Order: sequence, then structure tokens, then C-alpha cells
Amino acid sequence: MSFEKTTEKESHYNHLEKMGIQELLKNINKEDQTVPLAVEKAIPQIEKLVEQIVSKLKSRRKVILYRCRYQWSFGYC
Repeated sequence: MSFEKTTEKESHYNHLEKMGIQELLKNINKEDQTVPLAVEKAIPQIEKLVEQIVSKLKSRRKVILYRCRYQWSFGYC
């Protein structure tokens, strides 16, 4: 997977210092509306990541519970 450095990317909004408050707020809102679309496109990758995390947590929990039972039987848990 490759990452694009956002800070080095060409901006959609140049000369922010020259914009009025209302224009700035509208542009911020416009950019915020792009987030759900980006998340929607990334859902397949997010799903794979979550599945891997859940799998790791489930397998680790079994190990921890087994070790805890083993130690408990000897009075260490």
C-alpha cells in the first residue's frame, strides 16, 4: 500500500489568507463532505483489517484464559 503525503499535495484552496470568514467556512464544509465518500471507498480494506484484528484478539484471549486457568490451579492467578 502506498501513502500520499497530504502536506505535499497540490491544494484545492490557494490564498486562504485572502478569503473571508464565510468563504473559509464554506470551503471547510465542502472538504468535510468528502470524508464519507473516501471512507466508503475504503470499506473493503477496513473490513479486512477489522477481520484480522478480531481474529488476533480471539486467539490471544484463548491463550490468556488457558494460562490463567493453569496458573489459577496452582494459586497464581
